[in-house]
Amino acid sequence: MKRDPDITTRYFRDYEALENAFRRRIATLLPRKHGGTALFWRDFQRLFDALPEASARRAEHYITSNPRDCLAFGTPRQVLQAVIMTAAPSSTEVTADLEDIAVRFGLRSHLNQPVRSLSGGETVRLALAKAFTAAVHADRLTLASPFSWLSQNNRRFFYALADHCRTLGKPLEVFALEGEDDAATPDLRTGLPSGPEFRLVFCRARVILNSIFDRLHNRQLHALIADGEFNLRSPCLIQGDNGQGKSLVAKILARAMPHEGQADLETVQSKGRVRLLLQDLINQAMMRSFRQLATGTNPGGGARVGRFYNAIRADMTTVDEALTPEAIRSFEDACRVRTPASLVELKILLAALRLAAGPAAIVMDEPDWGLRRATALAYVRGVIRAAHQEGIPVLLISHKPWWRPWAGSGLAVSKVHPHQTSGSMELFQIQMQRANRLQ
Repeated sequence: MKRDPDITTRYFRDYEALENAFRRRIATLLPRKHGGTALFWRDFQRLFDALPEASARRAEHYITSNPRDCLAFGTPRQVLQAVIMTAAPSSTEVTADLEDIAVRFGLRSHLNQPVRSLSGGETVRLALAKAFTAAVHADRLTLASPFSWLSQNNRRFFYALADHCRTLGKPLEVFALEGEDDAATPDLRTGLPSGPEFRLVFCRARVILNSIFDRLHNRQLHALIADGEFNLRSPCLIQGDNGQGKSLVAKILARAMPHEGQADLETVQSKGRVRLLLQDLINQAMMRSFRQLATGTNPGGGARVGRFYNAIRADMTTVDEALTPEAIRSFEDACRVRTPASLVELKILLAALRLAAGPAAIVMDEPDWGLRRATALAYVRGVIRAAHQEGIPVLLISHKPWWRPWAGSGLAVSKVHPHQTSGSMELFQIQMQRANRLQ
């Protein structure tokens, strides 16, 4: 990241410290979701006590560490209309300004798309567009972890907001995790053994993207995946710019989205379901406690889950000097203690749960989210080693260069322009090619 003297950046060692500072900045108007339902509702009750104080303070505008948490409406058009209408009640002004802002932040083709279906990078661009529009009425802007979501090419949208704030004389401050904005490829002295081989096969595959409104109007919306067969070795690094369809491919392989045609991952051991670790990991946990997650689907106490968890934890503590055994509880201690799990404990547990299920492969989507760089490297290394010991391939989806030294193979993902056929709208096609040189 280029250093800008007009942008103040505060760095934090872990997610909890960043979130605590961010919540103080916005008068605790954001309940915590990573510590289970009890913590969430306790924060929610305190929210009402904070409202009078918050309303008397300066006008804050902010982007949360998960940008979806600050987007209240269903589509980008609705989000931008709402913020524009605060300043310009005339519908004529709204239409003109909205189109200009959408083009400025690369959202023109996404205006009527459900926010829930946007990629992580598209979502943060929408949050940046909203902040750009609201800046004129704000006393200051605060952004939490924007570089976990933005690819190197799309950081220009952040700098467009920063330049706009500079022109308006509005202070902008970034809360980031240590190393989050570091684009350099690390010098990894902790190598990994070669992983298992696997094959990806796509034949006439297309994803069904219909919303309930599309079904009501008998519209058929699809995204195509170009045919292809790829012989790969784990860990496989899947790269591409924001919004190119990387996560969509992962969700299809994991059977997390309806699709037609063939989209399979095959190994020597199995041809089965792929398990997925989303970037939006807190919502994937559904606010369940560590104990609920660990034992909810394992009546026997989750002994196999515990073995994976402790193996990943032990490996991480040998790599990141800040991760002492005391900093990350053992599986047994975390199940016994009622205090909320830290984010790093939650991430280890979700990886252990998926590995314990014996999947055909595991996909880690932007695995550095919520972790400082050193901890992210230790976490990914620990998961890969645990998976490889069981012969389970790992696919890493990332726009960061951090994982290149470990990659056994690579795929480059890109999206091509939409076209229409009889009776259906093919919104776009996802193309993949073997990456001989990882970018």
